[in-house]
Amino acid sequence: MCGATYDRGCTTRTRRVFGGAHHAAARVVMTREGVAVYPHVTAVINAKGGVQKTTVIAALAHRAVAEGRRVLVVDLDPQGNCAKALGFADDPLPDVEPSDGGAALSHALITGEPLTPVTIRPGMSVCAGGPLLSKALREIATWEPARKFQALNTLIEPIADEFDMVLIDTPPTNLDIQALTLGVAATVVIPCEIADDTAEDGVVGALTMVAAARKRGNPTITVAGVVLAATRLSHSTFRERRVARATATETKARLHEFDPTVHILTSILRQRADANLVRRHGRSATELLSADDIALARGQRRNLRRLRNTVDSLIDELYPLVAARATDNGLACQLPAVQPVKPHGEEPTESSTVDVTETSTPTGVGPDVETATKEGATK
Repeated sequence: MCGATYDRGCTTRTRRVFGGAHHAAARVVMTREGVAVYPHVTAVINAKGGVQKTTVIAALAHRAVAEGRRVLVVDLDPQGNCAKALGFADDPLPDVEPSDGGAALSHALITGEPLTPVTIRPGMSVCAGGPLLSKALREIATWEPARKFQALNTLIEPIADEFDMVLIDTPPTNLDIQALTLGVAATVVIPCEIADDTAEDGVVGALTMVAAARKRGNPTITVAGVVLAATRLSHSTFRERRVARATATETKARLHEFDPTVHILTSILRQRADANLVRRHGRSATELLSADDIALARGQRRNLRRLRNTVDSLIDELYPLVAARATDNGLACQLPAVQPVKPHGEEPTESSTVDVTETSTPTGVGPDVETATKEGATK
């Protein structure tokens, strides 16, 4: 590990955080709380559950491994669904020990002792969440702010050099943990279920917390994109697909009213994963379809093919943005500038590009993040 000293205030230093073919000199930003911001740490957040966070994280992890990267998934959700979807569960993948229900992760967060991630397949490791994590998160919520912000940094720093990409799943109802995660993450992905108005409010809350993180001392934190999911809408007929597209357009317009600069991915997640099937086997849709040891019904195969196609389309768009940031190219990552919706059919101005890491949401964020979230969610 780098032996450089940490200074208070927002400073940067150079260190090597990647290995193998992806070694790169990376900028590590030190926040006012003395917390390191790692360019290869990505947080997936939304204040509402059931928005396909697990599907997005699992897909990103599988794509990164396929690209030859070493990936760590930190599951801070007491439900532990993300770790289960990757094969770390009560009935795990062959040669993988069963889940401990979040015991090891809880112990590391509370005591500050080093945590050894469990390797569940070549190139992929996990720090599993679970029911035992709930007590630890409640205890952390009572700590003073300085100690809170050091908790995740203490967990990640000893193992940061071992991985090329770190993906963090956050509990939807715990704003404290989401805020702490935004203290160490350089990139944020925000899923949103378009058929659920409360999920849209969760996006507004997430954007508000990102703005608070920038003000608190993580100025380069980047929203790689908002992922729209339409898994609760039917897509069987032309009319149903048209309704889904119209709903997605309306959702985009409302989110751009709140923040005209936010990047919303054009690909939409249209197929819900068979949660029982994925968690039972801990494999991706592609792996399940090609497996010889699993008997799948015709309907299951049809749904898995749809899931594979929609996930591949989404990750083709999202993964390059996250990977660019992970290799410290985030400041050079250019995304299309979003133009505000023009009244009375006016034509938008000519498109330009903006540096997403310099973007700040146009909302005032006070010390009470939860209150600001509720106020910002008013339509």
